[in-house]
Amino acid sequence: MRLSLVFLFFCSTLLLGCAQTPPVKPHGEHLIMPFNQLLKNWHVEQTLSNGVQQITWHQPLVNKAYNPQNNKDSNKAEHQLVLTIHQKATFDLKAQQAIANQPGQMSCDAFTSKKRVLATDVKWPQPNARLVWFSRCQNNNGFNAGILHFMAQGKEVFYHLQRSWHNSLTATSLKQWYQYFEQIYLCDTTDITKPCPSEK
Repeated sequence: MRLSLVFLFFCSTLLLGCAQTPPVKPHGEHLIMPFNQLLKNWHVEQTLSNGVQQITWHQPLVNKAYNPQNNKDSNKAEHQLVLTIHQKATFDLKAQQAIANQPGQMSCDAFTSKKRVLATDVKWPQPNARLVWFSRCQNNNGFNAGILHFMAQGKEVFYHLQRSWHNSLTATSLKQWYQYFEQIYLCDTTDITKPCPSEK
């Protein structure tokens, strides 16, 4: 099954670029991520290895030149969004949640993890096919970080989206990203009962 990541109303260089010729209509399962104004002017990097695709958005670093070849710069980004896509993979969401939480549980002086129930859960094709939660790490030295997680299991593909804040988390920002995660969903061009946006 062919996989693609679709951004609505957004000319994405990740998939199709901005070519003048009409793009080939993708076939199969899609993770639909509507265009997000919050990501405007963020830097994008993409890797693909052994069937695992990773797309990372970094907010430009303040008072520091951005160098995509310097991983240390990327790791210092206070705002980051990472999408990891495992093709031809089926995972147990709760087991993957435990794995994702493990580093924080081991290294943070105080660690919390709380599931978030989204109103759009009922629209998902399979029960328990999506899991959203927020984890927070606090250390005695003043470090305060948070990660909003979005996991979804498709027919043959597993998705993990992480929005992270390092010492810059606000209630307003967290609420905005909760609302954005509400809009993300799966569709399949082979399922005539739930057409993808381009087919409506």
